[in-house]
Amino acid sequence: MKTLGFILSILCALISLVILWMGYILTFEGSHVSDGFESEPREGWVYWQNKEYWEDVRAFTVYLILSLGGGLLPLAALWRARFEIHSHRKLDWFLFVIAALFCFLWLVAVVLWLQRIDILWVELFPLTLLSGAFYAANIFWRRARHSIVDDK
Repeated sequence: MKTLGFILSILCALISLVILWMGYILTFEGSHVSDGFESEPREGWVYWQNKEYWEDVRAFTVYLILSLGGGLLPLAALWRARFEIHSHRKLDWFLFVIAALFCFLWLVAVVLWLQRIDILWVELFPLTLLSGAFYAANIFWRRARHSIVDDK
């Protein structure tokens, strides 16, 4: 299980870096709204530049959350599995809920991927991230459940 967790953690971390890089390119190096104006807009250029900036920040935040959750959850599970189970029940429950949410997110991505006819190799990323999220949820669930059993 540790070897599988190590391999999944490395793969998920690499895929997360790719997601972060692709998100940066798609967000900040695309066409800009201000390029569509032929003359000065009535709101002024500063308004459109500020609006464009905050739209880009919101879009990049989504990529950032996806990449951090996809890469750090399996690494955190691998790290937490090394230690004995103590009374860190709240942290284990919190991490389990986060891992379960990412399992649901990546499961939706895999279902959407399976509905497509043309399959690219890049589209295997959600399946790998789903496996990493399931691994993390399994580790955190075992730790949280074990700490409940010990309390009784």
